[in-house]
Amino acid sequence: MLCSNRCALPASLRAFRCLKTSGRPVKSLHAGVPGRQTACAHLSKHKTAGRNTSSPPKRRVHVCAAFPACTGQGVSILFSASTAYCVPLFAMMLFLPNKRATVSIMHSNWMFVPLSTMYIALLIQSWTPETLQMIMPGSLQAGLAGKFNPQFFPKLEGIQFLFSQTVTAASLWVHLLAINLFAARTAYLQGLHDQFVSFHSVFLSMLFGPLGLLSHLITQAVCTNRPKAAVNLDAAVNVTA
Repeated sequence: MLCSNRCALPASLRAFRCLKTSGRPVKSLHAGVPGRQTACAHLSKHKTAGRNTSSPPKRRVHVCAAFPACTGQGVSILFSASTAYCVPLFAMMLFLPNKRATVSIMHSNWMFVPLSTMYIALLIQSWTPETLQMIMPGSLQAGLAGKFNPQFFPKLEGIQFLFSQTVTAASLWVHLLAINLFAARTAYLQGLHDQFVSFHSVFLSMLFGPLGLLSHLITQAVCTNRPKAAVNLDAAVNVTA
């Protein structure tokens, strides 16, 4: 009898777990009783349904598997990494303009590759079939209806909705960083070559890209009107190691 009770104990515990999870009455806790089988069947069905409802769409799993950095936490990482990448470059142009390392890095177009890679990763994650329609709304049929009705022009409402999403806002930030870095680099290199001060233009480009370009164009127009002789670049800017 003792042996029989011990052998029945695991089956009784399993039936009790089924009863506790399913919440349905069980007539007996011994193995082979229909009540236990009904509760366990209910529990199995409940677990299977839970797995089916909580599983993400196959397409989203595929995209996240191909670009693991574009998951929820990855977007924040790319956002912070893009900023951390650009800050030293701006600092070198502002505070170490005559260093040989600064001149060498700014003359290389490879400096834009990391930002471009991060932007592509965010763009792929944020792009949907409706994105182009939000950027350029309209239809060809309405445009050819016979009256002046321009189509495919961006509208503020669509752009506002597009950039209200986290991934799209992060891609916009990386886009702005790349544009501002390109504007600052242009002002820095031309100031280096034509021997005029570009600190203010680089600083404005870092914060406000178009304003920095305007400042650079005005500075260039004023400073390049003075006569000067062509000299070697390294000698002109006193490049140091």
